[in-house]
Amino acid sequence: VLHAASGAEALEVGAREHVDVVLLDYSMPGLSAEETLAGLRRQRPRLPIICLSGLATTLEGASAQLLKPVSHEALVRALLGALEG
Repeated sequence: VLHAASGAEALEVGAREHVDVVLLDYSMPGLSAEETLAGLRRQRPRLPIICLSGLATTLEGASAQLLKPVSHEALVRALLGALEG
């Protein structure tokens, strides 16, 4: 498990580390979720990206979206679905 405290840091981690799936919070410091997702897509177009949000918002290009609070079961289903392709 790798951690990034901001969108810019997520792009740095994505550029230097092998990442299988990303959990992306819709609300974070620095880059917006849209900018972060676009940057991650440029790095790895097929990377599964699961967006977590406390609002009923849609993030274009996300592999899956979960509304917070997220149950353990919903998170596991989303992660397994993302990893299975």
